[in-house]
Amino acid sequence: MTKYRLEQADQMWRIVIDCCRDIRNINGVLQDDVNLLLSLGFKVNIVRQVMCCPTEESKKALNPNGWSVYLTDDSYDMSRIKDIMKEGYRGGIDYEIYGVPHDEKIIEDLSYLMQVYSYRNLSIVVVNEQEEEIAGVCIAGISENMSLGFAEIGEICILPKYRKGHRGIYAASHQTVC
Repeated sequence: MTKYRLEQADQMWRIVIDCCRDIRNINGVLQDDVNLLLSLGFKVNIVRQVMCCPTEESKKALNPNGWSVYLTDDSYDMSRIKDIMKEGYRGGIDYEIYGVPHDEKIIEDLSYLMQVYSYRNLSIVVVNEQEEEIAGVCIAGISENMSLGFAEIGEICILPKYRKGHRGIYAASHQTVC
């Protein structure tokens, strides 16, 4: 971060904090701003990498035969999603650095995301109907405070056997119609 950008960010965060002294949580902070907020007395609760994109309906995914996509919300059995996430992340970079979180932590994080996205939940599970199993999960949505109609993907997980180089979700997810 350049010195000028650092000064601008510092000034912006100080204005926000001075204006709204009752701020307890800040979601979706850029990595560049983390150290600055730590120096202002905030603490890190969850570290996530998220992708944001404008939500538009100009593209529709094609579901190949044998595949289904189901919307999910906080009424969905989170233990099923938790199991998929544990299996999907095993052996990945997070696993190598942090290990696999315990079940309670995964459920806590999923519940938190479902609460944040309850304003406009876009979360789905992708099911291989032939194998009768969940092949992937995407926890996403728009929080009430998200500006410009941007959606956030909080968690995405595809089981290893369905990733690129294997048959399944990767190939299906790259067939779109404009």
